[in-house]
Amino acid sequence: MIKRLWQHMWAASPLPLAALIIAGGIGGVIFWGGFNTAMEVTNSLEFCTSCHEMQPVYQEYKTSVHYQNNSGVRAECPDCHVPKEWGPKIIRKIQASNELYHKFIAPSIDTPEKFEANRLRLAKHVWQTMKETDSRECRNCHSFETMKIDGQREKAQKMHPKAIKEGSTCIDCHKGIAHKLPDLSAASKQAFEMLKEQSKTVNYNSSHLTTLATASIYLNDEDSKAAGRVLPATTVEPVDSGGKRVKVKVSGWSQKGAEKIIYAMQGQRIFNTALSKTAVPLVDRGETITLESTGQEWTAVSFTGFMDKKNMISEDKALWSYAGDLYENSCSVCHNAPSPSHFMANQWIGVLKSMVRYTALSKDEQRLLQRYLQLNAQDTGGKGKH
Repeated sequence: MIKRLWQHMWAASPLPLAALIIAGGIGGVIFWGGFNTAMEVTNSLEFCTSCHEMQPVYQEYKTSVHYQNNSGVRAECPDCHVPKEWGPKIIRKIQASNELYHKFIAPSIDTPEKFEANRLRLAKHVWQTMKETDSRECRNCHSFETMKIDGQREKAQKMHPKAIKEGSTCIDCHKGIAHKLPDLSAASKQAFEMLKEQSKTVNYNSSHLTTLATASIYLNDEDSKAAGRVLPATTVEPVDSGGKRVKVKVSGWSQKGAEKIIYAMQGQRIFNTALSKTAVPLVDRGETITLESTGQEWTAVSFTGFMDKKNMISEDKALWSYAGDLYENSCSVCHNAPSPSHFMANQWIGVLKSMVRYTALSKDEQRLLQRYLQLNAQDTGGKGKH
């Protein structure tokens, strides 16, 4: 039957079908061989570093342990940036067409200055991709299952079991392993400068205002000596904006025995304002409650004073977005930054205090970050934020 079918295919037409099949098969093999060869050429270190745009990161990579190490095993560009599986590899190659666009049609990183300006954006894109794939390319060489954890350095012995338990992925803790980390502080400062520009056009007759930085509050419009300090990201209510300063009311809670502090919430050490001794008697006091869990007495309070017309905004969405980025940029370089809801509000004070020494955060940045974490903590969940 096979013999008759073959004879029929040869005799069925002027150009035998069998010949077409054979020619198609040979053409397919040639095409596949050429396609696969081109694919492998574009997956080489030489190809990846042939563009001058890649020279800065190539030089950084050459100083890393992935380039040269005691074992002599080298992880090259495609080992980290191109999937080995066929489907994901093809998708990645298609995505690379965007890189060709930015090289030949709309150059965006063709100078060192342009590259540095885009380094953070590019790094975040790679980090996010690796996180979404559970650091798939890293796991081609590294896996928790084959690690001999008790033979690792002390810090790794502590962190890797924790990462396994929490479901962390490689890129959560190993950013900057092959390339220089972006200047995250510069990005944060740029975002804050944009907020300060926004504050220059604020409407002081808005229903509420939020401070960008620690600000003095005075008893009178013309006073030179402050009656207290209003901390960053504290929301105040404008009462009268007609003078040199804006008259505002700061509301919150006061704990018995610590009357100089106005807290954002009862039972939580989330600071709004620190008052001087002379200002405490002028605080308006409302209802007092006793918390069953602690036995502490908390009183609803408000204080009215005058603040300089600067560093305040009426819409705080951008401020909280900046605070979230500040947390991500400052606390996810060395390890996986836990969700703000991982700790309770009062716990975040000690946690943050133990970690800020590893950062370059200013005092105001620390205060803003603490408030952001506390207001999104396990026992607050964003309560108290406008």
